[in-house]
Formats: sequence, C-alpha cells, structure tokens
Amino acid sequence: MRNHSSLSTPIVKPGVERSETPGRRRQTIFAKPAERAAEIARAQVARDTPIMFHLLEHLSMVRGINMADSYTNLLYHIVFSTKGRRPLITSEYELLLYDYIGGTVRGVGGISLELNGTEDHVHLLAKLRPDRALSDVLRDLKANATGWMHDVFPALQDFSWQRGYGAFTVSQSSVEDVRHYIARQKEHHAKFSFRDEFIQFLKANGIEYDERYV
Repeated sequence: MRNHSSLSTPIVKPGVERSETPGRRRQTIFAKPAERAAEIARAQVARDTPIMFHLLEHLSMVRGINMADSYTNLLYHIVFSTKGRRPLITSEYELLLYDYIGGTVRGVGGISLELNGTEDHVHLLAKLRPDRALSDVLRDLKANATGWMHDVFPALQDFSWQRGYGAFTVSQSSVEDVRHYIARQKEHHAKFSFRDEFIQFLKANGIEYDERYV
C-alpha cells in the first residue's frame, strides 16, 4: 500500500495553471490577492471590449520584444571641410582619401553609404552603431585621415581638417535622395559655394548659427 504522505506536492509558480489531474477543471494559483483581482479585470475587459483587449495584448507583446532586443537605424549626412577651406583634396588624392575614410567607417562598425565632395570639403552618408558616439567617430576619423594623408602624400604635410562639422539625421525614405545629392557634389558646386550650401543645411534643420563663424 502506497504511503500518500510520501508523495511530493507539485510546485506551482504564481499565475501558472494546474493541469496534472485529468478530468478536473484547470485551476490557476495566485500568489497574492492583487494578482487575482488583476486577472478578473483582464477577463472583464476581454468580455466587454474584445477589440480593445486584443490591442492591449498586442502592445504588451511589442513592449516585450523591444525590451529584449534593440533595433536602430542611425543614418547621418555628415559634412566637414579642410582647415581654412583650402582646396587640397584634388583629383590626385580624392579617391584614395575616400577609400580610407570608408575603411575607417567600417572599422568602427559603421557603413559608408555614399561619399563624395569637392576640393575643400567632404559629404558622407553613413549608418553608425548605437554604441559609438557620433562626435567620437568624427574625431577619430579626421585625426586618422590627417595622419594618413601626411604619411602617404609628403607634399601635404600641412593638410588638416576644420575643427567642426555638420551632422544631420536622415530618414530611411530619404536615403536615395541624399545619395543622389552627394554623388552630384561637383555639379552642385559649379553653381553654389560650400558656405551657401552649409547655411542652407543649417536653416533646413532648424539649427541656429552665427554667420561670422560659418
């Protein structure tokens, strides 16, 4: 004869349904009265307003996904110029320089989507990682590019970048427009100066500026 007192009692976590006894209605065990009240309220919402109930359930699932994972699409249109806007990025150097800049972006986990410019400034459309601050990426990029230019092209020992830069967020729907704009930089600047272009960017993005320092 089995000793029933020796049988272990199943451990049921709060809110988990018992289902080990065939033929009996499943019973939900709640750790606290507040949980029972919440379950009753949930059932009432499901009964009285089923559409609202399913919407709330969906939002709860979305929140759960967002808390578990991070999804970003950090796209920037970045503009920076040579120091004093000197026309040093000539056709002799520009393609090699652009390759180096693109490689630097990849080196920090980013993606260079478009890269072009003129003799005195560069436009870069890039997707960057969320764990890399834009200011740090630009600081390292410009410092490394300057050193690389000095090493590879001895005639450009005085090459350097302007200290500041412009960086403007880009929506995914605008990526192709921005890429086309950057690709046509030389045609664009046959009519407009870099200063006029940059001021136009500042105005379009609602950024205050002092014309003495642009």
